[in-house]
Amino acid sequence: MTARKKGNLVFIGLTSTGKSTTAKGVADRMEMAFVDLDDVVETLHVAERGHPRRCREIVSRFGRECFIDYERRGLQSLMEREGTVIATGGGTPMDEESRRMIQELGRVIYLQSPPQVIFRRMASKGFPYYLVPNPSVEALGEVWNARHKIYVGLADLVIDNTSLGPEETVQAVVDQLLSRDSFIPRGAQAR
Repeated sequence: MTARKKGNLVFIGLTSTGKSTTAKGVADRMEMAFVDLDDVVETLHVAERGHPRRCREIVSRFGRECFIDYERRGLQSLMEREGTVIATGGGTPMDEESRRMIQELGRVIYLQSPPQVIFRRMASKGFPYYLVPNPSVEALGEVWNARHKIYVGLADLVIDNTSLGPEETVQAVVDQLLSRDSFIPRGAQAR
């Protein structure tokens, strides 16, 4: 039995689909708190290791399993939150325990774009560890295919932002939330 969904919004999707930017924009527009799971992971890492590192460095230096453990603990630390917009990492939903927590945290919003578009976006900000050292649209397509089914299975709402800019994506999410009364978290207000 799945626990009642909390009054949060949780963004999922591949790297470079705009999860953090959109989640922050939606939080501002809906007058909700914002948390980026990457920031939580990095804070946990500093508390344990005493040295600040970005998520990419944590994965490359300590391994994927260590990073997944930080993500799980980060999600667990958010379980009592209400009225928060949460941006997850692209791989967070691939872990079964993390998927359960994502579902319990609130309404799940999947930001979706095709691999070709995501690859172009990645090229401008840097490729994730799973595409290095030979990034290609084909390799990204394989990751997209594996993750897409899981993302869709988790999502309460799917937003295709293939041809949308950041502000347009925020507006599309807010419009969809407002068109579905049951999606508006308690206490949230759209501006």
